[in-house]
Amino acid sequence: PRLTDPLQRATLLDQLVVLGTAEGHFADAIRWGREALSGLGVALPEDQLREHLAEELAAIERNRAGRSFEALAAAATPTDPRTTLALRVLVDLDSASYLSDPDLYALVVCKMVNLSLCHGPVSESAKGYASLGIVFGSLGRYEEGLGYNQLGIALSERFGDKGQECRACHTLANHVLSWVRPVRGTDAFNERGYQAGYFASEILWCGFIQLFKLYNRFFAGTPIREILEASREGLEFCRRTGNQPGIDSITGIQLTLRSLTGAARQEDHEAFVASCREREGAFALALYLCVQAEAELIAGRPEAALELCEQATPILPGVVGVIVIAGHNLVQSLAAIDLLPAADATRRGVLEALVERNQEQLRRWADSCPANFQSRWLLVEGARADLSGRPLVATRQFDQASDLAGAEGFLQIVAQANERQAKVWRSLEKPEVAALYQLRAATAFTRWGASVATPELERAGADSAPEGLGAISSLDVESLLRASRAISGELVRARLLPQMLNILAETAGAEWGFLILDHGADLEVEASWGPGVRSVQRVATRDRPQVAEGIVRYAFRTAKEVVLSDACSEGPFVEDPCVTQRRIRSLLATPLVAHGEVRGVLYLTNELVAGVFSED
Repeated sequence: PRLTDPLQRATLLDQLVVLGTAEGHFADAIRWGREALSGLGVALPEDQLREHLAEELAAIERNRAGRSFEALAAAATPTDPRTTLALRVLVDLDSASYLSDPDLYALVVCKMVNLSLCHGPVSESAKGYASLGIVFGSLGRYEEGLGYNQLGIALSERFGDKGQECRACHTLANHVLSWVRPVRGTDAFNERGYQAGYFASEILWCGFIQLFKLYNRFFAGTPIREILEASREGLEFCRRTGNQPGIDSITGIQLTLRSLTGAARQEDHEAFVASCREREGAFALALYLCVQAEAELIAGRPEAALELCEQATPILPGVVGVIVIAGHNLVQSLAAIDLLPAADATRRGVLEALVERNQEQLRRWADSCPANFQSRWLLVEGARADLSGRPLVATRQFDQASDLAGAEGFLQIVAQANERQAKVWRSLEKPEVAALYQLRAATAFTRWGASVATPELERAGADSAPEGLGAISSLDVESLLRASRAISGELVRARLLPQMLNILAETAGAEWGFLILDHGADLEVEASWGPGVRSVQRVATRDRPQVAEGIVRYAFRTAKEVVLSDACSEGPFVEDPCVTQRRIRSLLATPLVAHGEVRGVLYLTNELVAGVFSED
């Protein structure tokens, strides 16, 4: 029999919305949602969506009437059950509209917010306010969007609704937070959202959290092995719960991760893209194309990377607020720059304009959240400077990009910045310097797990190293000495010596590093690297309290390497004043020999960890 009670009918249709979304039948879910809302007196237009959206956005400002977020969180609740049910239907339409039409999604969100502002909040209002953070972010109003998202979480706590807490935390972690705060903070909110959703049986949203956290971690430079392990658990969860968008999206990032480790076949990619297009899975396809483009660029295939970016561009609005958008921007720009030298005049103009537009957007993101985007903006600026014949500007920007990315753990950005840095120094005919940056790039790619990149890097490093230097995969102290002599100009020397010492110290696992050279009258520290210290100020070894002068002079006098696994506890130097005072654990003092003569000492220590260095 046909239901005549509008509340019962809307409730049944709402259940169909949830079912249709889980199965990936978004058009059906939206149709059922519109029908349910119509019976409750809420119109959801089918055309002229942007005009209606502009009206709803203006209404939000009027209906808020200057009230603070705290006042909105404490507002009285509505008394009409139709308002409460309409909000529930709109909340359940959130995913289907997001995955189908960004304008419809924004309209659904604004409808939720205006109902809450006019009639007062219910538990479902939490998702409406949280999702307004996505809409405002798409308009560049990032901090205001964060405030609304946090209001949504506060409402979920007020009403004790774990399901809405799940949704609000998901929205914060995967669509809002990374545009204003470091991406590494998203894991905590995803975990909170997942636990709340599991408790409330919000299985669909738990699956969404499983997929999005993988893409966040990819952007954050999390080791590939760790992402793959998490993806297996997420894929099993989505398969068990019938979450088709989750299945497709996790399958996509698994393909990319296997590409980066050299374990994926071209036919696997082709089959995945075809299946997404067949199911009209634009959401999963957009996510996949963005990360796969980065894999192609890292593998040295800029034309393929740019092609994937172009395929993704028209469907990017379907992943509004997701951090992969910034990855798409970066890869598209770098690929375009790599292709510019061989481009004809027409294509050159198109590519240059593309890079300029992308950098303007990336600059706005970097202004909003430097931690996530400044290193990426500098990486592109360095590539542009190199292309335009400004190599020293490029090296400075690549160094800045690498340092900022390293501080945030973005291993793939560290690797790409140093790889491009090495190419610049090879073009300047400084192969010794290039070899050191190549070492750092290979190390970062290895730590990330991108084996598809490192063999080529190691070959390039071996080709650029002068005769006798050996492979870049080992700690090569002679290359540091040769590189220091190769650098001309005091300003360039002042910047590069600490950077190269940094490369060697990081590779060896040192906490402190010093390049000590014989200047005739005495041994002097030429370059210093350590916590808060990067300098080339020439000082006597006795004026550096971190340096065990007696050990340095022993290595210099005898030309013998000193390797101590636990210097303060065992070995011939346990009573050295510096060793005992600083409680040095691991210590390495390597003589720097050129033409049969000791010219200096590379001195590395780790005061916290024993056994860092080995005689190998």
